[in-house]
Amino acid sequence: MIKKILMLLLLLAIFFSFLNQYGFTPDYSAYSMTKICEQLPTYNIGDLKDTKVLYLSNSIVVLDYYSNQKVSIPCSSRTLPSLPVMDNTGTKIAYKESRSDPNLWVYNTETGGAVQIPLGYTGSQWDLHNIPRFSPDGEQLAYLHSNSSDDYSLSVADTGGSWKKDLMTGIADLSYYDWNPDNKRIAILAKARGNERSSIYIVDSAGSDIIKIKENVETKQSNLDGLSQLNPAGLDGFCQWNPAGTNIAYISAGNIFTITADGSQEHQLTDDGNTFLLRWSPTGDKIAYLTRDGLGQEYETGHVKKGEYSRLHLINPDGTGHEEIFSEYTEGYLNVLPFTWTEDGKGIILFNSEGGYLMDLEKPTGYDPALIALVALGVAIVACAISIILEYYRRA
Repeated sequence: MIKKILMLLLLLAIFFSFLNQYGFTPDYSAYSMTKICEQLPTYNIGDLKDTKVLYLSNSIVVLDYYSNQKVSIPCSSRTLPSLPVMDNTGTKIAYKESRSDPNLWVYNTETGGAVQIPLGYTGSQWDLHNIPRFSPDGEQLAYLHSNSSDDYSLSVADTGGSWKKDLMTGIADLSYYDWNPDNKRIAILAKARGNERSSIYIVDSAGSDIIKIKENVETKQSNLDGLSQLNPAGLDGFCQWNPAGTNIAYISAGNIFTITADGSQEHQLTDDGNTFLLRWSPTGDKIAYLTRDGLGQEYETGHVKKGEYSRLHLINPDGTGHEEIFSEYTEGYLNVLPFTWTEDGKGIILFNSEGGYLMDLEKPTGYDPALIALVALGVAIVACAISIILEYYRRA
């Protein structure tokens, strides 16, 4: 009897050690994951590419997580108004040093110099989120700026600082946009001044043409949108061109849609209302996206509860082939799972509270070993407890 009680206590100790290590609900991945980077300040990750991650520590840091080489970028302020972004090569970094700074800065990690891009005013209380975005070739920088809460402009500048121009004016501050791979067109999901809902526009960065291809896109001004704006790792998570530059994927009311560049064909991919970020694969044959449990119910108010599952999914552009590939019970808000595709489209780089991981999409894992061990321990504990109870009644 005593031996069985001691055995039960030992099993309980092992069981709770598993819970402490993995949490009450262990992380789940459908594919093999290899750790490539130690834990980073996840909430401070500003941008993420195939080989590099940009984050805030005591300065702006660009880390190549395969070679472990770091470049620190000097800036006068330790509290930036929004997180910085980098170009596709990770050699150009765009940031604003303070809320009142009337400039954007483009820092070159190879030369060590910074180029000043004047915003054209002495600072505005409304200019919290300029949301800079480099063109695919890194030669141009698009950004938002404003002197009032409902009159933003989309502008573009040469990253060398030689010229700049306004492309679109009279838009509200809720805007998400993405460069076409041709470096000439920008798709912008934005509200025109005074409108309740957003529209999708195609803006010619070289000329003045603006074409509206979609109306009545439901992106509410709420905490959900504010969190996405605060996290540039998800800036193209609401509106993104496919690699061929022919279709745009966007999110409306928490669901994913695709639309052709001329607006003639549209297709809805998801219907659960829980999506808040998406990424096309480099080959264009998949879309990866993040959901948050219960987000659809909370979307109207913009209230996001802590302590929910964040889930990473894959889906085909025609809406078929859906699969959930990763889930994690998180205590934070929406920006706790920054991810990006590898350049060959065969893997996903994912950062969570434990560090950075390479998920190999060609190597399914099957069942999670930690979950199997946890279930086995639970069964052993129940069996041991039943044995003790039966022996107690037998002796009574």
